[in-house]
Amino acid sequence: MDDPEPTNLGYGWAKRALEVQARCYSSEFPMKIGIARPYNGYGPRDNFAWETSHVIPALIRKVVEQQNPLRVWGDGSQTRSFLYVTDFVAGLMLTLERYAVCDAVNIGSDEEVSIGRLVELIVELAGNRVRIEFEPDKPGGQPRRRGDYTKAAEVLGFRAQVPLAEGLRRTIDWYLETRDEAHPGHPHAQ
Repeated sequence: MDDPEPTNLGYGWAKRALEVQARCYSSEFPMKIGIARPYNGYGPRDNFAWETSHVIPALIRKVVEQQNPLRVWGDGSQTRSFLYVTDFVAGLMLTLERYAVCDAVNIGSDEEVSIGRLVELIVELAGNRVRIEFEPDKPGGQPRRRGDYTKAAEVLGFRAQVPLAEGLRRTIDWYLETRDEAHPGHPHAQ
């Protein structure tokens, strides 16, 4: 088994170790264990904190707060597939219901987007005008992060249902409606 991509080394091995632990439990004890590997989940109630957020909530917050210029690490060419929260939950539930065996199933969306296009979409959907500046001297992460979701379709009947633009719209709307409560230190909080 090869190492995960260098920027994902520790996280990737930690997940693999848990999968081995699950296999050991399953072989020693009479328990059914489903192993789902969700890819890049996002949606309402995500973590929008500056220090710990992932790419979508961080970008949404920057755009909504009209950071101008909007600085984005990397050159924007890296690609990802993102999984909206309702699809994420559906994939987890289907894994437990239909495939509770110690054999990992990738849960994700076939829709792949560059980080550059993702930023443009968020800016368009939020309706804010900001100038986007990519920072190629900063880390952009692995060039491509998209799983093979064939097994999820075959053994679970799973396919992501929420297109990226729709999921982003729902997430932006939620953030706009709740940002004051969700982030008391936010400039718009009373």
